[in-house]
Amino acid sequence: MHDWWIALLASTIGRISYVPIPLVSYRQHATNILGSVNRSGLAFIFSKMVRGDRSPTLETYRQAAQLLTAYGDHIQPTVYAEIDAFASLAHRRKYSRIWLILKHRTLKQTFARRAYQLLRA
Repeated sequence: MHDWWIALLASTIGRISYVPIPLVSYRQHATNILGSVNRSGLAFIFSKMVRGDRSPTLETYRQAAQLLTAYGDHIQPTVYAEIDAFASLAHRRKYSRIWLILKHRTLKQTFARRAYQLLRA
């Protein structure tokens, strides 16, 4: 969530640039609470549907609302409207969430993640 927060700030208030050299070492171990997982294919969709935990998704909606509260005065109006629509997903009905996700193109990157996102919206 910390990396996501920094990316949100950079993309709305500053800018995101590519740095071609590694600046930190990333390590993954069996007891990580968060981290890299295989997010592709039917196995991913099935495991997410069975587990049914929407809390990470809800947390991204809350984080978007917090971004508007903290930095809304510095965000361009068109960008503000998109972030506001995303933050509002936490309080909307399923079909309204799906419609807004598609309207604002806030879809995940892979087919499996998009499928899960729309199924669990």
